[in-house]
Amino acid sequence: MWQSQMATPNASGSDLDLMAPAEALSILDDAACPIIVDLDETLFLHNSTEEFLRLAQPILIGEILLRGLEFVRPWRWLGGPTCRDTWRVLIVIAFLPWTYARWRRYCAVEVPRRLNTPLRDALLRAPGPLIIASNGYRRLIRPMLPFLGLPHATLVACELRRPSHRRDGKLALVLSHVDPEIVERSVVVTDSLDDRKLLDRCAVPCLVTWDAAELRPALQNRIYIPGDYLAKVKQPNSLARQRLVRETLAIWIIAALTSEAPSVPLFAGLVFLFLSFWSVYEAGYHDNDRCAARYEDDPGLTAEARVFEDPRFEWKAWISASFFGTGGILLIDGLDRPLAFLIWTATLLATRGTYWLYNRIDKDTRIWLYLPLQCFRYAAFVGLIAIGPVGWALSLSMIIPAWMDYVNYRYGRSYGVTSFPTTPTRTYRLVLFCMLLIPIAMVGGLVEIWTLATPAALIWLGLLVWRKDWQGLYARAHRLDRKNSNS
Repeated sequence: MWQSQMATPNASGSDLDLMAPAEALSILDDAACPIIVDLDETLFLHNSTEEFLRLAQPILIGEILLRGLEFVRPWRWLGGPTCRDTWRVLIVIAFLPWTYARWRRYCAVEVPRRLNTPLRDALLRAPGPLIIASNGYRRLIRPMLPFLGLPHATLVACELRRPSHRRDGKLALVLSHVDPEIVERSVVVTDSLDDRKLLDRCAVPCLVTWDAAELRPALQNRIYIPGDYLAKVKQPNSLARQRLVRETLAIWIIAALTSEAPSVPLFAGLVFLFLSFWSVYEAGYHDNDRCAARYEDDPGLTAEARVFEDPRFEWKAWISASFFGTGGILLIDGLDRPLAFLIWTATLLATRGTYWLYNRIDKDTRIWLYLPLQCFRYAAFVGLIAIGPVGWALSLSMIIPAWMDYVNYRYGRSYGVTSFPTTPTRTYRLVLFCMLLIPIAMVGGLVEIWTLATPAALIWLGLLVWRKDWQGLYARAHRLDRKNSNS
């Protein structure tokens, strides 16, 4: 640990107003005390973690790994949200280990080019000790050090095997390596308010952003993955992809339990078919937003939809649909049923055609096209997988409430209601499913509903009710007679 051996700093306080770069450089020129400088987007004008991840090759595999990680979000259970980058770096090193060799070559060539030269020169002139303190990772930053041109600098950075380094913040990280007195008498240069505790603790805080600094995200969305448009454009920041899995894909899987021969290949193929179908459905979403912007006076577009530009999106969606559809059919039937390819192609074309017409017809008439769209959404697979009565009951219990919600919404617009109705839709689905089981049992006997799909559906729909509807239903329920007697 460093010991205190510095002069009294020439400034004090904890003013966190944004400082001009020239003022920060002037302070460093006069500083005779220790200097703690941030690395990413400060001394190095990009982000070291993102730059490393951008080097992952093959690009397709790297992006699939990172996108899959964003979907699973394992940091929710291990490390917390501040450890997201730790997981991203570890998965690339584990599955694409040659990326680190590419990173070392990158450092030799690109770090000198992307260096904040005025800041580096000011740090060279400063007589006091220099600490490069970063929330980045030591394993990635170490190959950068020879090319920063600061041989006297000491590095304080996070270890990949220590989640607490990211979780506890930069101040705790610095204090684990540096005497507290040094921090209290130092100049701190950073661009991030995430370092606020460190800025408050030091003698001279320099919060400064640099004009040439640029954060270049590793994920460039160079490939299309089903669910992208829904999660990033249509319903951003709403965990829409997770909801899609819970409330649509799960229904496909439970309904398929009523097929004649459920098996692991069948369910794996069903997931592929769902990804194929959803690719085409999202092409309809994209077309819907384009048509709304073009033809409607009051298009209900998200900010993301207004600026989204990808002239090849439809092609990407159909390529994805073809890839996953072929894989799904091969998993389910192999090459034994060539007609399956024709059936699935017809299903996708019918879905896209219905959506094309839906997007171009008047809003009052849309309610009749919304119904077949929901039929496709919850039962597109039935042309390839024959399901039993309980499977049909489950699909119908999803289709009908979704359609009625849309009917209420569309007619509500006529009376000035602009938002989608807030109704206990998941409860409607559970109740409707139970009601549909009654005629099935009456006509075919209890044996018709005595399948694994029945308890699976009841449990799953019940969990959705408990998760989303139950609290509101319970809060609104009250007895009128007790209310009147109390008053």
